[in-house]
Amino acid sequence: MLIRIIDNGMGIKKESHGEVFEMFRTGRGDPGTGLGLAVSRRIVENHSGKITVESEENDGTIFTVKRPARHQESGTGDVNKTK
Repeated sequence: MLIRIIDNGMGIKKESHGEVFEMFRTGRGDPGTGLGLAVSRRIVENHSGKITVESEENDGTIFTVKRPARHQESGTGDVNKTK
């Protein structure tokens, strides 16, 4: 599964890419807790996925979430049930 979140905002400096997923980091002095991306990464990784950032300053940002596709065996009549 692949999800991309794209914006055309101010972008993120390359040297800051490694920090965006750290707890209590906020950008541009915005008021906030700095937890959003840290929590997002934890959720994605807890589901065997990975979240990455691509950004150029003044050229927007793309966050990409990748997660392996797998069928669930739920026993509830799931049409994707594997045998």
